[in-house]
Amino acid sequence: MEKRLKRVRGLVVNKYPYRESSDVIVLFTDEYGKIKAVAKGRRKPGSRLGAALENFCLSEIVLYLSRDRELQIVKEAQLLDPHAELTRNYKFLLGASYVSELLERGTEVFSPNRALLELALSSLKLIPEAVDLKKLLAAFLLKALSYLGHMPVLDRCVACGSREKLLYFSVEKGGVLCANCPKSADDSVMLGARGISELQRILKMPMDRLNRFKADSDLLFDLSVKFARHHLEIPDLFARKVDI
Repeated sequence: MEKRLKRVRGLVVNKYPYRESSDVIVLFTDEYGKIKAVAKGRRKPGSRLGAALENFCLSEIVLYLSRDRELQIVKEAQLLDPHAELTRNYKFLLGASYVSELLERGTEVFSPNRALLELALSSLKLIPEAVDLKKLLAAFLLKALSYLGHMPVLDRCVACGSREKLLYFSVEKGGVLCANCPKSADDSVMLGARGISELQRILKMPMDRLNRFKADSDLLFDLSVKFARHHLEIPDLFARKVDI
């Protein structure tokens, strides 16, 4: 079994205790996507692996890597960005946890997705500045699902193909429905032309420009969470989160 020493840039999306003094670190990396690695002795006093492997930290990590192993081994880690501002407010932490849970549970190991990593990093940076946190998280989820191959269809009716009078949205169908087709989906929700326009804008607009337009953030957030649960086939995704 060949083990290679590799240097990666990765975001810590979760960690949990492993044996007496070690941790398993769940990373989302630029080169390999999601990987899990053991940080031996991390919980011992004075460990050099402590600060760089906290949740939401972006770090440069040297590890022994083998695709044949479920758990890789961390050799060293250097902190690049702690995203310290997230720890100053409970809502910031809660918002960041949506980002990290999507990366951990919505992706497969060794499936690199640099666009998704950069989206996650920009979202974490913007959370403390967000005028409307639900709108920002809705945008993150919809963009992330698009990067994972589940882009919602917003320019034509998913039932008949019409581009006119797009008024409804169906999570199960994966997109919008026209005025003639709401009964084609049991879960169709009336958004109206304005609501559909908001969905289109939130998907196309750069994350750092979201504060510039108003939207029904409660509705968009609810739809985006349901969309993620359905299309990733994880019914309990975000189930432990309290209302933000």
